[in-house]
Amino acid sequence: MKRYLCLILLATSLPALSLSDETIARSLVQVRVTKVFYQQARPWFKDQAEPYTITGLVLPGERILVLARDIRSAQILEVTKFSSYDRALATVVMEDINANLALLTVTDRNFWKDLRPVELAAENASPLSRVMAVKIDDAFRVYREEARIMEVIPAADYGFAFLPVAVFRTSEPILSGVLFKENQLAGFIGYADRDKKAEAIGVDTIRAFLSRQGPSYPGFVAQGLNLEPLTDPVLRSYYKLPAHRSGALVVRTLPHSSAHGVLLRQDILLSVDGVNLDNRGFYQDPQIGRQPALMLFALKGSSLRLPGETVPVVVWRDGREQTLKMVLRSYTGQAERIPWHVADQPEYVIENGLVFLELSIPYIREVLGANWQSSPHHFNFLVREKRFYDDQEKDRPVILGSVLPDESNRSYENYAGSAVAELEGQAVLDLADFKKRLDSLARAGKPMASVMLAGGQKAILSLKDRQGINDRILKRYGIEKPFHLKLRPDR
Repeated sequence: MKRYLCLILLATSLPALSLSDETIARSLVQVRVTKVFYQQARPWFKDQAEPYTITGLVLPGERILVLARDIRSAQILEVTKFSSYDRALATVVMEDINANLALLTVTDRNFWKDLRPVELAAENASPLSRVMAVKIDDAFRVYREEARIMEVIPAADYGFAFLPVAVFRTSEPILSGVLFKENQLAGFIGYADRDKKAEAIGVDTIRAFLSRQGPSYPGFVAQGLNLEPLTDPVLRSYYKLPAHRSGALVVRTLPHSSAHGVLLRQDILLSVDGVNLDNRGFYQDPQIGRQPALMLFALKGSSLRLPGETVPVVVWRDGREQTLKMVLRSYTGQAERIPWHVADQPEYVIENGLVFLELSIPYIREVLGANWQSSPHHFNFLVREKRFYDDQEKDRPVILGSVLPDESNRSYENYAGSAVAELEGQAVLDLADFKKRLDSLARAGKPMASVMLAGGQKAILSLKDRQGINDRILKRYGIEKPFHLKLRPDR
């Protein structure tokens, strides 16, 4: 079935974009995303989310660019275009959650016949440059609004690979769309807030993502360091930093990141690849203005660096200047004690109807809501202080995620949402350790086990008729297995 294309004629002049609405509509598609996900508090249950629609960008080679976070856990991806109501089934070619980019394709060759791949601009939009923010609605009507890039900053959706994004404002929020500059793609809108401020992934990042495809995909550089200003003269005196030198204090490096094993806590980072830092950890980029040091590990001039590159860094350590070599690395998923994303079924252990889990940010979002970061809950303290490992630690916070009411656990309902402090007086390493020790206590004939929670509450687990209690509860609630644990290389 053919669809009529409704064109929006704007009265104002738009010199930054002369492409017609029909031409734009041929370059954008709508992707209907259907997700099936596990509940976090009761992870043996699967739910289907309400389907939603996102914008995709048509690229050469019969590919569609979308935001990676929008398609995570997707079971079905269906694409529609401007000329037809028919939905074409799409599959994922590749994705990189750190870059927040993914590629889809449609195997039906007829789908691509009247689409127009978009041309990428030669470089990222620079601060103060004019761009056109563009989005489409369900009827493929094109909405465009002229905007000006306010600044370029390093940003990371998941906290590891900080890449340059362009910040701009529009009169109405544009949650899903693209930026054009002089008829070429200037960015892919990845975020917008309620204040109508938006961030767009730059074309340099998109181009690098596309060029790095292959079985040995290298990803993007994960900087893995936190800096603090060194403006206090007392601190400068304490570290014996000469008056003519400037730099920022290293307060953390993340395991398995570029900085780890090279930079140390209380190093003063003076320069990166020959570029000096000021006492707040910033430098002056000739193209994008004042930037934090994180950008120097992502960019060399206007080009994105590749993992595997070696970058010289100069630090002040032990009262003297030292030059070090840092080999840049991508993130391999081993720095988080409390993961930001759980890709598949969460791990769990059910004992006496108490559901024990490892703490994750998806669990926190589920139980505390979208504004969880403003909650005074103890979990937020753990996220702030314990989210990342410092060195070779392998522990993971275990929590009492929920309670399945039963006569064996009366009065424990209000304990749900508490961290586990100890099992039989000893700290718990992780969920596998928790279950292993319970199994050992049961085999030894121990009639019960004491679980101390972080708030001081104590839960007593009966081990005398452990099998009978667990079987009864599982049958009552229709749960197939009493536990789900994954094989992990750190176990």
